[in-house]
Amino acid sequence: MVNWILLWSIITLPVATIILFASKIVHSRTNKKRAVGFFHPYTNDGGGGERVLWCAVKAIQEENPDLDSVIFTGDHDASSQSLMSRATDRFGVHLLYPPKVVLLNKRKWIEEKTYPHFTMIGQSLGSVYLSWEALTKFTPLYYFDTAGYAFTYPIARLFGCKVICYTHYPTISLDMISRVRQRNSMYNNDASIARSTWLSQCKIIYYTVFSRMYGMVGSCTHLVMVNSSWTQSHIEKLWRIPERTKRVYPPCDTSGLQALPLEREVDNPKIISVAQFRPEKAHGVQLEAFSVAISKLDDDCPRPKLQFVGSCRNKSDEERLQNLKDKAVQLSINGDVEFHQNVMYRDLVRLLGGAAAGIHSMIDEHFGICVVEYMAAGAIPIAHNSAGPKMDIVLDEDGQQTGFLAQTVDEYADAILKIVKMPESERLKITAAARRRASRFSEQRFYDDLKAAIRPIIFADSDRLAANNSIEGSEDSERPVSDNQVAAVNPASLDSPRGNGQLQNNSDNEPPSQASEASNGSLDLSNVKQKASPSPDLQSTTKKAPLTAKERLRAARVLSRYAESKPAKSEMGSKVLDALRESDKGKKRSRLPEAPTNLFDDSKRGLPKPGLTFQFPGGRQSGLSI
Repeated sequence: MVNWILLWSIITLPVATIILFASKIVHSRTNKKRAVGFFHPYTNDGGGGERVLWCAVKAIQEENPDLDSVIFTGDHDASSQSLMSRATDRFGVHLLYPPKVVLLNKRKWIEEKTYPHFTMIGQSLGSVYLSWEALTKFTPLYYFDTAGYAFTYPIARLFGCKVICYTHYPTISLDMISRVRQRNSMYNNDASIARSTWLSQCKIIYYTVFSRMYGMVGSCTHLVMVNSSWTQSHIEKLWRIPERTKRVYPPCDTSGLQALPLEREVDNPKIISVAQFRPEKAHGVQLEAFSVAISKLDDDCPRPKLQFVGSCRNKSDEERLQNLKDKAVQLSINGDVEFHQNVMYRDLVRLLGGAAAGIHSMIDEHFGICVVEYMAAGAIPIAHNSAGPKMDIVLDEDGQQTGFLAQTVDEYADAILKIVKMPESERLKITAAARRRASRFSEQRFYDDLKAAIRPIIFADSDRLAANNSIEGSEDSERPVSDNQVAAVNPASLDSPRGNGQLQNNSDNEPPSQASEASNGSLDLSNVKQKASPSPDLQSTTKKAPLTAKERLRAARVLSRYAESKPAKSEMGSKVLDALRESDKGKKRSRLPEAPTNLFDDSKRGLPKPGLTFQFPGGRQSGLSI
């Protein structure tokens, strides 16, 4: 008996679990909200990824105001107003209206410290769990990942979402596998593994299997936007969906920074480093290079100052920052080094405006927003000779050098010395060319490219929804429209296909009058325009509150339904009959029953032959063929 109970439990428990999960998915699919859900668990990291998030939110709000913006975040102190204020204060991005917030409680499952070993697969599977929590709490029509969690895409597809992602860099790249084969020690390849042949072979197998999985989940997205040529090359090789891959350079604040003067302080040149205090940013290399440059300075040369500007996501980043401060003391350069943590945007602009050079040392930096910011602000960039800075950013502009590329500590030190000793006239030539180069990566360019990329997905669905709504409202096309309804919107909006015309509220208290109707059931637009324009006396006495962007677009769509010509019911019925008769030939060939001349004649509808019937109370009959 006990064995039978145990066997029954083993069988029913998985079945019950599957049924539970399936019921949640079905419920969420049937209750999707018309919104864009931005999956970004860390909304306080302060890096380029967060700038992309807020610029993407603003682009969606500008392009389609009737879509709600929802942020999935694990920051429990986040609120709609606080996030909107942060976007403005930290990045200078002004959202049109506050986004909604869905707080996540399972963020610990994607944190690096949770997985001391097999970190990539652990964080990836943890992101699946986190996305399940997010989508069961709120299911949007569009799922927009701006943080690079590709393993969440199949889950979003299960919930019926259209999946859009902005990929800053691949979770695993072919370069990573190559370094393990070459047994190079790095932040993501421990020295103990690099020294062992057997462990290196095991890691190669692990990376290879993971890259296959990464390719499968990545291919689930409807649209992937990448931020650089380097990222695009790797994503196309791994995900194998080049037709759905678009390169959209990330937003860089070039307009505000380009207003800064190019002249800099000569007696005390400053070298700035803007980056999160993460291990891959290699701040230690910058300290070492700066120490070497200081030791090689001539007595008559001005002594530079190194300024670190960045944010800390967690305690690990804070410990890393403290280690950098300790290392500066060990190198005896602590008097020449400054650390600025979690600064406001206006303070960042001030620091960039005073820097003669900007240093960046991450290997295989996918793009390098901070490098572009250096160039726009008038600071000569010193970047790593790889990936984004090498392929897209630090390139000659009109034959003029725009910066320096380096790989080793000595190469970085030499670049620092060249800038410190450089004549002012030569420095101004380089900074002017660098500023022209930076204009290619402006924030407006990002808005334009992102809108163009998402338009086929988002607005195809919007047009389909509008068409469905117009079909549902076709039966009401003959219903007259009152003056109050028509005059609620400026007639100029009738000529705008996207409802960009100025819309107004109408607070008139006059009784509604019937709008004239054309013979085919559509509105007479001339009468509509006349009635939509109140008299001057009425305009002077009526106070009209401006509509929000969402309300303007919705009102324009309502008017567009009335403005379109719609056939009368009799005409629609005759067209249906003609279509049915036209298809009779095809039905005869396929042995399907012919369409009857009389729509109410059931003799040719393939119904059962008359048989035994039973009269139910209420007049319903049930037939049985024998």
